[in-house]
Amino acid sequence: MDLEIAPLTETDFDEVDLVLRLAYKRDRPHHPQLMLHLYLQPEGTLVAKANGRVVGFGAITDFGAFSYVGLMATLPDLQGKGIGRRVLERLMGWADSRGCPAILLDATPFGVPLYLDSGFSDMDATIVLRMEEPEQARMDPSGIKQLQGAYLPRVASFDSPAFGANRDRLLRYYWKDIPDRFMVSYDSKGQVDGYLVAQDLALGPWVALDEGVAENLLLRGLQLPFELAPQVFVSGSNACAIDLLGRFGFREQRRLRHMIRGTRAKRARTTQIYGQASLGFG
Repeated sequence: MDLEIAPLTETDFDEVDLVLRLAYKRDRPHHPQLMLHLYLQPEGTLVAKANGRVVGFGAITDFGAFSYVGLMATLPDLQGKGIGRRVLERLMGWADSRGCPAILLDATPFGVPLYLDSGFSDMDATIVLRMEEPEQARMDPSGIKQLQGAYLPRVASFDSPAFGANRDRLLRYYWKDIPDRFMVSYDSKGQVDGYLVAQDLALGPWVALDEGVAENLLLRGLQLPFELAPQVFVSGSNACAIDLLGRFGFREQRRLRHMIRGTRAKRARTTQIYGQASLGFG
């Protein structure tokens, strides 16, 4: 197969969206995710084309301490022909050329053999939970405020040790795109002790110092309108998060393998990260 791999452009969005819908068997638009990938890391966002037709896609974001791969997909009728491998090799080569010490991803069962063969190994599980039982109305949580732009650096500084890298640009994007859905918790001394970005389809990034703060943020987030039942992507080893979400009617939908290639970074994934931004950004 004569395969061309090139950076994503906005003219590719509709074709890539179709590939992602068919590959993941989920009928929802991916244009917002593609725009975010293009904004954060245009040179790490790749399409595979055969005879001018988009047949595969993959993206990687370099956060410094590690890179994160997401949205790996191939048209179903062309899977098993090496398209995903070619895209992944380009993504890994790009990260290696930048001296990135590690690459992380959340693997579907179909993708696991490719990742194992490419040098990835298991670290953890990532669980996808969806809210199936609406939570009963409760009192408004105290201490939760909508983020004001002047305080964004404080949130980014709070986030970095937990996430294990600086993702200031990602947080800025969310604040500019959905400022009314970016909530912050402050302790009695006015210090940030948690935050939640209540995206329309997913609750995250969501980071908190303890379960009490996480619950208050969740209570506030669930007061917002959602087009579909919200979902959360969380470490399978974060027992507090899983218990909290279970009490709020979230039920496990699927389980992915959280995998790494390279050197592990220090992260609070299993203790302070209650929800990932996505399966492509961690």
